[in-house]
Amino acid sequence: MLDRGLDEDLYGKVTLESLGEYIAGSHASFTLIYTAGKYGMDDLGGLKLFFHYACDQSPLQTKNPRAVGYTTATASNGAKVSLSYFLREGKRPWYKMLRVRIEGKGLKEGDSITIKLGDTSQGSPGFRLQTFCAPSFVFRTAVDVFSTNVFILLPSPQISIVSGPPERWKAVLPTLRLLHETFDLKIRAEDRWGNPSDKAECELVLKPSIEIKGLPNKYKIEQGKRSHIIKDLELQEFNKNKGPINIYILHIDIFDSNSNFLTRTNPLILKATSSYKQFWGDLHGQSEETIGTNTAEMYFKFARDLAFLDVIGHQGNDFQVTSALWNLLNDLSEKYYQKHEFVPLFGYEYSANTALGGDRNVYFLKPYRQIHRSSHALIQQETDLDTDCLTASELFSALIADNPDADESVLVIAHVGGRYADILNHHDGRIEHSVEIHSEWGTFEWLLFDAFDKGYRMGIVANSDDHKGRPGVAYPGASKFGTQGGLTCFLISELTREHVFNALKQRHHYATTGERIFLEIKGSLNQDCIYHEKDPSVYLDRIYDKKPCKIVQMGDIIEIPVDRDVILTLSGAIISNAPIERIDIFNGKQVLKTIRPYVYADQEIMEERIKISLNEPKNDLDIINDIQSKDLSRIRVRWEGAEFRARKRNTSWKGTAKFKDNEIVSARSFNFWNIDAPLNHESMNKLSWDTITSGNFQGFDVELLHPFDGKLIFRSSQINFELPINDISIEDNVFEIGGVGKKVRVYRYPKHNLHTSFAFQIDLPLKPIHSKDEKIFVRVTLENGHQAWSSPMYFFKQK
Repeated sequence: MLDRGLDEDLYGKVTLESLGEYIAGSHASFTLIYTAGKYGMDDLGGLKLFFHYACDQSPLQTKNPRAVGYTTATASNGAKVSLSYFLREGKRPWYKMLRVRIEGKGLKEGDSITIKLGDTSQGSPGFRLQTFCAPSFVFRTAVDVFSTNVFILLPSPQISIVSGPPERWKAVLPTLRLLHETFDLKIRAEDRWGNPSDKAECELVLKPSIEIKGLPNKYKIEQGKRSHIIKDLELQEFNKNKGPINIYILHIDIFDSNSNFLTRTNPLILKATSSYKQFWGDLHGQSEETIGTNTAEMYFKFARDLAFLDVIGHQGNDFQVTSALWNLLNDLSEKYYQKHEFVPLFGYEYSANTALGGDRNVYFLKPYRQIHRSSHALIQQETDLDTDCLTASELFSALIADNPDADESVLVIAHVGGRYADILNHHDGRIEHSVEIHSEWGTFEWLLFDAFDKGYRMGIVANSDDHKGRPGVAYPGASKFGTQGGLTCFLISELTREHVFNALKQRHHYATTGERIFLEIKGSLNQDCIYHEKDPSVYLDRIYDKKPCKIVQMGDIIEIPVDRDVILTLSGAIISNAPIERIDIFNGKQVLKTIRPYVYADQEIMEERIKISLNEPKNDLDIINDIQSKDLSRIRVRWEGAEFRARKRNTSWKGTAKFKDNEIVSARSFNFWNIDAPLNHESMNKLSWDTITSGNFQGFDVELLHPFDGKLIFRSSQINFELPINDISIEDNVFEIGGVGKKVRVYRYPKHNLHTSFAFQIDLPLKPIHSKDEKIFVRVTLENGHQAWSSPMYFFKQK
């Protein structure tokens, strides 16, 4: 396709009858008219209408006039017009394409082709627009007037896609601060697809769990603003001086003026002392200059002003990052950097094919560093071809050669996207310290386990890889993205670029699937051991900081004396808005212990920790059998996994669940991200669904009229099975399928789980051998389907 200036008098022009603003995710009908110029159009000539890769509008179709997306076309001179729609036939990023071809006779000047997108004349509701906002949504049109299959881009009409009315509210506080510090409350309304809405107009009532200085009782929301910030809040002085209490947990409930509950903030933990605070980031996404949506400047503004992030990274695919764009991204990262307030990182995505090492996110501490691409696939300028690196291993060598202080100023994170990272054959521990195990693409614990198999000592991050202009609040919409994008929480004493970099180098961070969960994982040792600032398996001959230690933080590398028996007392605290379903404690790929907080008595969180035994009782079922007060009438059915590691990994879960000889009282789904594909109630005892997973999980909770009677009959595109209801306990019934972690779990769950916080201690004997570390980390799963992972602690013995 030729993208060049043209004479509309010769090639014709395209117009759109209805311009203006349209609400994201709404149904609409558009009439696009091409009028031929002096060249006319030869028989078998035609048009191509392109839509962006990220665009998740309903596919266009020509078969069913009553269904969504029905599209027709006619020619004013009676020529036959044929239509074909393709999902991946255009040139990146304009993959989606409607092909329009005239047949039987050509067009002369002034003749026209009328295309109706979402033709409603025979009952179709139109076609559903993309679910995210774009101030300039282009109907990108190209013409072939000579029937040569050479298409020339026409000046193309555009509309504006805007947010809808508010349907839910989100309110954000920091998650960990010191008692004497001030903090901000940040609020936004979201439409049904998760876009920040500027259409809210109301008065909010604010009710904190602890009295807060500077917080008004009421706050007025005016139309036209998509976010609202109440600054410089502080714990009241009399709360700070209550004596022995030095930890407070704060949340703020928000109501409308009619006392209807709207939302609750994430928890804010206020401590008298702490070696670090918590700051939240999304290190990975793209804008329209590559394959994303909206401009790079809008990307940074959204992250700061609407997602309320502390840290942001822009990761354009390298084969689309021109020298000019690289300079622009560095300029913007410098422009929006505000010490202690907002930290953009300099970076790009190295995008080699998996056979050559796969995707890596590359970050620099300093601006305007030399970029090394995997190729110039979509870059016309080829003056710097000699800087390309064919493989990820070549990339690591080039980055280290360019940057003598690379172990301090360069970071690489392995990523799973279209091309997944091959860390088994391409890795350099001097600059690659973490793996990204969750994004909108799905959940990929296998990448971490690959690192364990190779003996790497890697931290865990999660990001969005957002393509929809919403870094930090990256809902998947109605596309083939599998899940909500993730967040990474940095454990640092102050918010600067240097501190963020150091946290990533030291693996002092944890990951979540997008929820701001407070997670504290620490360890104490019964013997003096040695803390290593750097990985001794990587820096064999280099002098670096080593010191005796008994206290361990997530991400630390600890040497255990050869002749001593060492016990790690692992302490954990989890505080969230949603109830905690389970806490899994891992050593490498092995689950050492699963804790279900609801089987334990309520506790004063942070002031006491429940002592968990590694071996006795053997499992939580032994405990709960003695607890008569637990109502286990709810049954949870959960499916998960992916087909394989590469593209098209999404697993289809089209299925039904019938509860034979029973009746459904209530049912509720979790992690059903596409609101066009809900959980359906087929009858009094039958549910159905049509969803996808990509390594992540989803499912439903059901309450039955008779909690222990009848049989579950599960039928799906992946597996069929039957299970007596009386055989379902709190321990998972697991039905393995294959692929990459494909399985179905069925288990009991309390009707009312009130444990939104939990603190524990567990003693773990450490017995690393010379060739294998002990790798201790925690995975938290919430009732609402969100998860969190701590970066592993690594324990080793020297040879």
